Amino acid sequence: NPTKAPTPKPTPKPVSTGGSGRWYVRWGTETCVQDCEPVAGSCGGLAEPWDFLFNTVTQCCQIKLPYKHLGWCEETSRVNPYPGSGEWYIDYSGTRCVRDCAPGGPLVTNNE
Repeated sequence: NPTKAPTPKPTPKPVSTGGSGRWYVRWGTETCVQDCEPVAGSCGGLAEPWDFLFNTVTQCCQIKLPYKHLGWCEETSRVNPYPGSGEWYIDYSGTRCVRDCAPGGPLVTNNE
């Protein structure tokens, strides 16, 4: 049923939708941020037209920042402290194996 009330007049300028909530890379910090306003937390502000948008932070990290550890990229992009993966890797400067721990956590080597 049609209404008798008139429809609102168009706005003189485009109205911001507040962003899509999708993820894109902020190259200055090498993290993925969300397309939204205001800039706070994982919200990186509105994406530029040239920014490629991803549905998830995982996709953004895997495709645009593949040289970063995936867990680290996801957590820092969500503005969460990275708890460490618990995985072992080679520390070439100390010629030893170390475990990936939370920042400030104990350094665990294969000799302990």
